[in-house]
Amino acid sequence: STACKEFNSALRCTIMDQIQCHSDRDQVSIPFALYNMGLSGMYTRHPGEEKRPVDENWDPRIHDLDFVAKQDENTNSQELSPSGSGDVMVRVIRSSCHWYFSRLGSCRTGLSEDKPSLAIMVAGTAKRFMFSGFIEHVIEPLVHEQNTNVDYYLMLSVKQGLAYRTDEQYIRYQTYDPIFSSAIGVKDSNFVTMYMYDKVRQIVSQAGANIGGIHIQPSPMKLDPPELRKKQLEAKKARPKEDSYYRFPTLDLRPEFKRRTGVNNRNIFKLYLGLQKLWEKHLITTEHYMGVSYDYVMILREDAMWLDDFNLEKLIATNPLADAYVLSCDLRDPPLIPLEYSDHGIVIKREKAAVIGRYFHQLLVSDLNGCHESVRGIAANNTGCNSGMLFYWILQQNNITVQRVPQSLLPFERSMIVGFKTGGSELCIHRYCQSEEAPLPIPGSMKQCRNVTIPVV
Repeated sequence: STACKEFNSALRCTIMDQIQCHSDRDQVSIPFALYNMGLSGMYTRHPGEEKRPVDENWDPRIHDLDFVAKQDENTNSQELSPSGSGDVMVRVIRSSCHWYFSRLGSCRTGLSEDKPSLAIMVAGTAKRFMFSGFIEHVIEPLVHEQNTNVDYYLMLSVKQGLAYRTDEQYIRYQTYDPIFSSAIGVKDSNFVTMYMYDKVRQIVSQAGANIGGIHIQPSPMKLDPPELRKKQLEAKKARPKEDSYYRFPTLDLRPEFKRRTGVNNRNIFKLYLGLQKLWEKHLITTEHYMGVSYDYVMILREDAMWLDDFNLEKLIATNPLADAYVLSCDLRDPPLIPLEYSDHGIVIKREKAAVIGRYFHQLLVSDLNGCHESVRGIAANNTGCNSGMLFYWILQQNNITVQRVPQSLLPFERSMIVGFKTGGSELCIHRYCQSEEAPLPIPGSMKQCRNVTIPVV
């Protein structure tokens, strides 16, 4: 409009005058020019509310700043405003939309809305990553039916080390989720990295969730943190002929499982080191620079296959006073002991979630020998705490109140795609978990992986 053109022309001249006569720093000259032209900074704290002057509740990360023409008889603002009624003349977009932070996801909207917010974090390896069912049963119900803000964080390694259960035949035939069909059979890890990154980012965004952070790397997670190296050197010095991971963090001294235990312990550290990097480099950074605030954090293994819709409100309703929620798995064989939690996944209050986000650190600083002593006489002979017992011990040591819940409230099974050399594939459950109360219905065609028949070529 003519009025806007005239205002823009006057603003340019005023800014240039400030630069010419006073300061060439735009952080100084532009605000002063706006003030000198009789404009006042206003913002809307929540959508639908009237604008208010900037106060202690204004957060530059989540609130746009609108400069409006002040209705002051001592200024010429009536001439500046096209309608003479306090129109927005200049809008400064919230700082989280700056291109500096583009790697943290798209420019956020709705951060000032009063609705629940959930961060979902997944870490592991690319080939075991189960993405089918996640959008349908988690993202879409949360966003479109439960009016929840969802941010998604993912950390994957394309190349992977040895599997824990290498004695199981099906492990040798694991392949990618069919949703990543173009990665099947591809040996170029750089191609797989970019392909999966673009695919996940596109699908999550289209479903209505925000991308908190996605990190997919071609190479395996390197166990090189100095504090872990120190532990390894101490173990090697104490027992030079023994694998330095044989007794740490889990303990299983049964000779027949010696190799498996070392592999398992390495994999535990890789998993939680990846999760901790995701937590520190993405989630914490997003909170700090983007102004995001979470109510709960959901942390999952990469192979969680969702079979039914997830409802956050129903989960919390099982015990609103709890800090965290885990699967009961009380129909598992062998059964969990009382001093053991399922570590397949957890939903935890944000103020308590750093214990899990930095679980790698917890494994290094916690008194794990205390855990091993606590299960003596309960766990199998010549063993101490397994990963679930460590999970229980560390949560208890950090005073986190945990509620065990039925499988139908966290309706997933840890699953795998077994690909056949003859063609085709089969989805199966490789770490079965089920509850006595409100069990999760399992599709009749979905077997446990050890029962899958591998066709002979």
